[in-house]
Amino acid sequence: MCGEIFHYLRVKDLYSHAIELYLKSFLLMNDVSLDDLRSWTLGHHVSALADKAMSFGLVLDSMQRLHAEAADDALFDRYISTGTRITLTADTFHALCVHLHTQIGPLVYKHEGMTRALEPLQ
Repeated sequence: MCGEIFHYLRVKDLYSHAIELYLKSFLLMNDVSLDDLRSWTLGHHVSALADKAMSFGLVLDSMQRLHAEAADDALFDRYISTGTRITLTADTFHALCVHLHTQIGPLVYKHEGMTRALEPLQ
């Protein structure tokens, strides 16, 4: 049981990181500076990154935006915490990553300086 929980938390952490990197790559293509991306305001705050990306035209529906907000909590899974909060299933994280990959992936591959692309998601 303990191993299963650890595996699930690690998967959530990796999905959350992927979501963060998709959003940051989109923002970099829209001339948001590295200093801004490293700032306390944006940094590792997936919901803030999503809001900023949406201001540049990234399309997220209200549920996807809520999922981006819940992805912020994946960082808290590294620590013992008490209380209640919204948490996402691995399938929900995957769906958000597929959506971001579909929207952002082709733009990244066409952007200046990109020389290779990842294999498409299955």
